[in-house]
Amino acid sequence: PWSFEVGARGSWIAQTRMGIASIDLKWAVNEGFRFLPDVALRGNITRLIYSGDLSLTTGGLDASVGKQFAIASLFSLAPYVGWNLVFVEATTGMIDFRPTRSLSEADAVGALFDSMASFTRVAAAANVHNRFYGGLKFVAKPISVMAELSYSIFGRFQDSSTGDTFDPPSVFAVGTSVGLTF
Repeated sequence: PWSFEVGARGSWIAQTRMGIASIDLKWAVNEGFRFLPDVALRGNITRLIYSGDLSLTTGGLDASVGKQFAIASLFSLAPYVGWNLVFVEATTGMIDFRPTRSLSEADAVGALFDSMASFTRVAAAANVHNRFYGGLKFVAKPISVMAELSYSIFGRFQDSSTGDTFDPPSVFAVGTSVGLTF
C-alpha cells in the first residue's frame, strides 16, 4: 500500500513529424490488499511536440478503483473504473488550410486571407472536461493487454469573437493497448 509510481511515455503520430511526450504520477492509496479494492489518484501532463504552429498541452487528475484477480497463478484479470478531470490548453500561429495549392494560387491577391487563420488561445482553466472510464486489464507476465471504454462530457464553449455559446457533443471512445510488464 501507499506506493508511488512515476511514468513517462512518448508516441509518434503516424504520417506526421509530430509526437507526444507525457509524464504522470500515481499514488496507490490502497493497493495489494487481498479483500479490498485498489484505489489510486493520478495526475498527468501531455505535450504535443514538433507541431510547428500548434501548441497543445493537456493535463488531468483522476481517481480510479479496481481489483486484481489471480487465475490459477498463471495470469490475472483486473477490472477498473474511474473518473478523469481533463484540462486542455491550446494556441496556434498562422495555419495554412490549403497547403497543396500551387505557388501562383498562393501569390494571388487575397489568397493569404482565404486559407490562413490563427485561433484564439484556449486557457486550461477555461477548458475543463469530465471523462468516465472502465476497462479490463489482462496480465500473463511479461505480456499485458488492456481494453477500455470511456465517455467524455465537454463543457460549454464560447466563441471569443462573437460571444456565441454552444454545447459540443459528448464522445464515446474505445481504447486498447498491448505492452510488457516487469
